[in-house]
Amino acid sequence: MVISEFSELSTGYSIYAKNLLRQLYQSNKYDVAELACYGEVGDPKLNSPPWKVFPTVPHPDDAQGRQQYDADPFNAFGKGVCNAVFNEWRPDYVLTFFDAWYSDHLVNMPSYYNTVEGGMFNLIWMPTVDAVNQKQSWLSTYKACDGLLCYTDWSRDVLKNEGRLFTHGEAPACGSEEFAPGNKAKAKESFGLHKDTKIITMVSRNQRRKLFPDLINTFAEYLEESGRDDVLLWLHTSYPDNQGWDLSRSIMDNEVCGKVLITYACECGNVFPNHFCGGTAFCGNCHRWSAQTSNVGGRISDNDMARMLNATDLAVLHSNSEGQGIFTWQAAACSVPICEVDYSAMASAVDKMDGYKVPPISLMEEIETGCKRAVPDNAALKAVFHEHFSLPNSLQIMKGAETRRKYVENYSWDKTAAQWMNVIDSLPVKTWDKGANIANPEPFNEHPYMSNTEYARWLIGKVTVQPERLTTFFELNLIEELTNGVMEGSKMRRQPRQFFYDRYLWFRDRLNQLEQIRCN
Repeated sequence: MVISEFSELSTGYSIYAKNLLRQLYQSNKYDVAELACYGEVGDPKLNSPPWKVFPTVPHPDDAQGRQQYDADPFNAFGKGVCNAVFNEWRPDYVLTFFDAWYSDHLVNMPSYYNTVEGGMFNLIWMPTVDAVNQKQSWLSTYKACDGLLCYTDWSRDVLKNEGRLFTHGEAPACGSEEFAPGNKAKAKESFGLHKDTKIITMVSRNQRRKLFPDLINTFAEYLEESGRDDVLLWLHTSYPDNQGWDLSRSIMDNEVCGKVLITYACECGNVFPNHFCGGTAFCGNCHRWSAQTSNVGGRISDNDMARMLNATDLAVLHSNSEGQGIFTWQAAACSVPICEVDYSAMASAVDKMDGYKVPPISLMEEIETGCKRAVPDNAALKAVFHEHFSLPNSLQIMKGAETRRKYVENYSWDKTAAQWMNVIDSLPVKTWDKGANIANPEPFNEHPYMSNTEYARWLIGKVTVQPERLTTFFELNLIEELTNGVMEGSKMRRQPRQFFYDRYLWFRDRLNQLEQIRCN
């Protein structure tokens, strides 16, 4: 079973899931299923894949289900349904490639099937390690997995150096078969662009770590310094976005309204670049104001994405960190030179595919996670623009061909799927056919003479009755909460020992219920 964002969507996770699931399914070695995050009950797309799909989002008419779903943001990633799904499907192997907090419940919540007697299945995780200074809780989560993969050699080194973690190999995303070199002039003309126009493209979600304002500002400075009138910046992203950048402000402040293109996709199937006009644009095909900027809903096909990349002369990913960033792998498959920040997975990409490097000026510690994010040298990015577009066209083409050669040499979905299959095949199958593990917790006792450390150990060993969690990060976290309090909103509040007893009693009662369901 693969846990990911629904494979029929257009996110990086979805693209990865679709290609991995297809490879596993076509191998005829496994019964394959998908726990589809953001997949909605009743969506006809659930019937598109040939494998079984379990959605995480209740039907729109299920008011009670929606209320329960909305009560916990991590239900989006399967937390609310995974026990029922696992008990129905009874997987031998569960695969995920999320961030640590997306699937933390699979390891660290004592009320989930994988925490009973060493688990009912093998958990194989490929975490999106996108920065140095990983949280110790994340590293502890990865240590609890049966198998561990990494996206790139950069993330492999971080896991090894910071967590002493051994990974079974690298399994990065790649461009699917649609992403191949095409006729650049024809690709540009298919979008209504002059064949001699030079295109700089960035494809990504509109998120804080994607540095769109810096890119737009640097592009504007390049145009002013170079005097070029034939270079355009094409942004393939979403707008508006509640947590994203105000693209309109960056474009207007830098006075590049006529030099920045945004991808719009219409429900009639027309995909086209347009000067920025907000979230909705006029579609010249169906003559309606019904074209919207790109989003994860999947209006834009891989064929249209490949056509866009074949119209591109330089693919840029200007970001402070990336778990991978599949866009530049897709661009490289289309013989497009790449330019990325020399940090995180982006460093692996530019090293292995002969890309332009933008060095970080420094690394800035992020308040939310403690991870260190890159502060890219925008002057170096501008120098790349000058360097690349000063080359004769023949050398630009040769640069793209070399990028493609390096891509083919290092990456393919066959290689990526083989890494997953090697790990799967190396792990012995566990069993769901175990006797019921029912435990009787001890009644509440405040144990006033116990220290917080001693009380934490009592809760784990005698209430939740999971002694295997002693001397783990789970115990350390409980001791910290007993000592310093529990987060409530934005404040830390101390709680009486009854609070913690009730919580861990619920864990044990829930596990007992699950065990009774499993064995009946």
